[in-house]
Amino acid sequence: LEPKKVNYEAGQFILVKIQENPEMYRAYSISSYNEDGTTVSVTIKKMKDGYGTNIIFDGFKVGDVIELEGPMGHELVVDKKAEKLLLVAGGIGITPFIPIVTDLVRNESNVKDFKLVYGANLEKEFIYVDEFEELEKQSDKFEFIRVAAFDENWKGDKGFVTDYMKKIDLKEYKIYMCGPKPMINASVKVLNSLGVDKKNINYESA
Repeated sequence: LEPKKVNYEAGQFILVKIQENPEMYRAYSISSYNEDGTTVSVTIKKMKDGYGTNIIFDGFKVGDVIELEGPMGHELVVDKKAEKLLLVAGGIGITPFIPIVTDLVRNESNVKDFKLVYGANLEKEFIYVDEFEELEKQSDKFEFIRVAAFDENWKGDKGFVTDYMKKIDLKEYKIYMCGPKPMINASVKVLNSLGVDKKNINYESA
């Protein structure tokens, strides 16, 4: 990296320059957790018709010098003064929660209870499961819940992340969400119906 260190907070994103003419960038959540700031990583899902992801997957090579801008965004930088947190991820929206959960597990904070609800259509679409299950073992404050919407063979919670939200009293929770716009819109609607204060709802579309 140049500079040698990048100061970022868990939950921020970074812009990756994908082409020079016309100049174009794509935003990706930072998915690494590195306390000394000497590395930074993003996790990218290749989309069939994705202009940016196809350039990255087909054109970027190991050793290329890539221009980044950032870090940016504070929508998902959690309030560590809160006692209860609900983290909600849909699909590739799981990526910013890797450094967020790692930070909460490893570092002291006022948080006494935090849950990560991760929704996907099928079990095979879940990523970073081993990492989150290992973090769950390291902290009795952290609970990791997966919810599959359309997988008949899935043995865990079924349905949508909104179905899980309805099961618990969220009025004391600060909520941070990242996922597709339809998930975010449906979740905000449910949270409003449950009486969650708007100031406790934070989100970013994946």
